[in-house]
Amino acid sequence: MSEKRIHIKKKLRQAFGDRCYWCAGVMRKPNYGENDPSASSDPDVETIEHHLQKEKGTNLFMHLRLSHRRCNI
Repeated sequence: MSEKRIHIKKKLRQAFGDRCYWCAGVMRKPNYGENDPSASSDPDVETIEHHLQKEKGTNLFMHLRLSHRRCNI
């Protein structure tokens, strides 16, 4: 995972907490900076979600949230 994505995820977690944007369930935080093979397939791991479509809002921080991998479809 890139350093930029790690930074964004940490900032989103600080701003909005550890609850999924869609279902409000607690997300599993990946081991940042460590090789965590289960994170790529774990449906409960946090992912970056665009709560406004990329086409409408770009990648501005205010348009991003965290969600479960299973909810981010």
